[in-house]
Amino acid sequence: MSPLSSKTALLLVTLCATLYCVPAIPAPSPTSTAVGTGDLYSAVSKLQLKVEHQAMLLNSQSLLLMQQMQLLNQQKQQLELQKREHELQKQQIEQQKLQINQQRQQIVQQKQQYKSHFPPEDCKSLLVSGKNPLPGAQIKVTSSIYPYEEAARIYSIQDGKLSGSWAPQTQNRYQWLQFDFGRVRKITAVLTKGRNIAIGTGGHKYPQFVQEYQLHYGNNTLLMRAYQDVKGHIQSFPGNFDQDTIQENVLPSPIYARYLRINPVLWKGYISMRADVRGC
Repeated sequence: MSPLSSKTALLLVTLCATLYCVPAIPAPSPTSTAVGTGDLYSAVSKLQLKVEHQAMLLNSQSLLLMQQMQLLNQQKQQLELQKREHELQKQQIEQQKLQINQQRQQIVQQKQQYKSHFPPEDCKSLLVSGKNPLPGAQIKVTSSIYPYEEAARIYSIQDGKLSGSWAPQTQNRYQWLQFDFGRVRKITAVLTKGRNIAIGTGGHKYPQFVQEYQLHYGNNTLLMRAYQDVKGHIQSFPGNFDQDTIQENVLPSPIYARYLRINPVLWKGYISMRADVRGC
């Protein structure tokens, strides 16, 4: 028998490997199959339990988160309420500040008004009839029915020698009572009275006093100027409402002058005046 060719030998080897030479895989036994199915069920059950447990945990965490959200919302509402209360308190504080400032301004105004009713403590001496009375020769008037030098002083009274006040012969708005202080003085207030006379005696049937007057001042009687208010208008001062009550008007701004004239512009019954000046 002739030897096999190399191609034939190779074909035989291939067929052997394919059909006869590969060992067969044994089929699984019934026992091993049952064991594998039980393990699978057990694993699935454990997995289900685990999933359910995780679901419960998730539900618990969800409830906890919801509770925390509710708590946060409550805290947010409380913060908003506190914020509104704080804003309200802030507004109330601002209103109180405004009220306090208004009260302070009122107090300052009241102090100024109070001060305006009283001359400075260091400059309120009576310059006409005080400790050093003004000589009669330094008291002048436009005209007079009676001797006036002493009658025009603030504390004069009617007696056998005095008429009870200065009373000009003419009744118009151009009459005046003038004081010459001899040198420039600081004048802080003017005091006036009416005529000291018994009503119904000596032919006098009604009270006599000046109700309103103006002031003129200067260092030369030919160059007198009217006292003006802050707006530049001639200022009128309230006079008396009866015969013997002193009406004192503190000047808003003091006058620095040698001469001072009191010019009646409104009167009751008759122009009649007693006067003095505070200053230093």
